[in-house]
Amino acid sequence: MLDGGLAVRVIFVFLLMMAMCSCATGARVVFHEQSGSDFSRTLRQRLEQAGLQVQVSGNAELDRALGSAPDLVALPDARRIPARAVEALRAYLRSGGRLLAVGAPALSELLVEYEGRWMTVQEARQRVRERPPDRLLFRFQPGDEKKWTRSTNHPEFEERLSVFEGALTGFVADIDGWNTYAAPPLQDPFSGGHSLTVFEARGDSNTPRLWLEWREKDGSRWMAEVPLQERWRRYVLAPADFRFWSDGSSAGRGGPGDRFNPANAASLHIGLAENFGRLPRGRHIWWVRDIGVSRDPEEAAAVEIPGWRRFLPRTRPIRCVKFTAWRRGGISGSQRVPSRFRAPSREPCPCGGPGGSASCRESTLLCGSFRSWTRSTTTGSGAGRRPGCC
Repeated sequence: MLDGGLAVRVIFVFLLMMAMCSCATGARVVFHEQSGSDFSRTLRQRLEQAGLQVQVSGNAELDRALGSAPDLVALPDARRIPARAVEALRAYLRSGGRLLAVGAPALSELLVEYEGRWMTVQEARQRVRERPPDRLLFRFQPGDEKKWTRSTNHPEFEERLSVFEGALTGFVADIDGWNTYAAPPLQDPFSGGHSLTVFEARGDSNTPRLWLEWREKDGSRWMAEVPLQERWRRYVLAPADFRFWSDGSSAGRGGPGDRFNPANAASLHIGLAENFGRLPRGRHIWWVRDIGVSRDPEEAAAVEIPGWRRFLPRTRPIRCVKFTAWRRGGISGSQRVPSRFRAPSREPCPCGGPGGSASCRESTLLCGSFRSWTRSTTTGSGAGRRPGCC
C-alpha cells in the first residue's frame, strides 16, 4: 500500500505519462537511478509495464547515456543529478529530447564524486573540513621559525616566533597596524588542481582573528581573516574568501569578477593585521599548524544552471495550478481530489514561470520539446489547453 505522499506522486506521473502519446511502445528510456527509493522503483516498473525499454544509468554513466539519443530521459529525483551530466542534459533537450523529471527545485543539489562516493557538493565540502589537507605545505619542526621573515610597522614592539609541539607560534607585545611573517619560498603550492587553503589554528583570549595573505606572481595581494578560538579548529579557505588589497603593485587587478588565482600563487604570509578591523590592545599569541592545500569538490559542480526558459528554448513555461480533481484517463472539474492526495501549495514553480498555487515538490515536473503535446490545466471548473512545462 502506497503512503499518501508516494501515491500523489505516482498519480501525477500517470497523468503526465498519458500525455506522452508520442512515445511509442518500445521507445528507449534512460532512467537515472541513484537513490533506490520506493518511488524510483515504482516509476521504473510502471515504465517497463507500459512497454518502454528502460536503460538504467547510475551517476557515473548518466552523461554518456544522455548522448545516446534516447526517446525519453526519466529523472526520479530531478534535484540530484551528477554535475558533469548537466551539459549533456542541456544538449539533449535542445536537440528535441523529452524529459520526465520528478522533484523540485530541479538541479538544486548537484552530485560530485569525492573519496570514491557520490555526494552533494555541500556534503563533500563538509568532508574537506573534517580531514587534513590533501598535501601539506608546512609541517613545523623546531628551527623552522628562522625561515620566516617578519614584517611590521612597529619594530619596537617585542615579538617572538617559535615552533612548539608542531605548531608555529607567534607572540607580540602589542599591535597597532600589522605584525606578520612571510613563509619560505614556495614552488607552485597549488599544483595538481588544488585550490583550497587548509590549516588549523587557535589564539589566546586576546587574539580574536588570524590574518593570511597570498601574493601572486604579478604582485597582486589577496588577504583573508579567520576568527580564532582558544581551542584548535580547522579552516578551509576558497579563492573567493580572499579579498584584494590595493597598494598599486599590480595594475589592472582587483576589478569586478577578479579573484585570487591559486595557479599563480607565489608566497604566503601569516600573522596579525588590522586591514579589516582593529584588534584589542595588549599582547597576542596565536598558533597555526598543518598548513596545506586541498582540491575543491565545488569546482566539479561549477556549471551554469540555466533558467528553464533558456534550458528549454522550444517550450513556454506556464503557471502552476492546483489539480482539484482527478479520474482515470484525465482531469475533471467535477471530481474532487481527496485531501491526502493534494500537493502542498507553498513553493513557487521552479521552471521559470511566475509560480502558482501547486507545489512542485510533491507533484511532477515534465519538461521537454513537445511540439505536438498539449495538456489540460484546470482551476476550479475552467479548463484550457496550453503547451508548456511544469
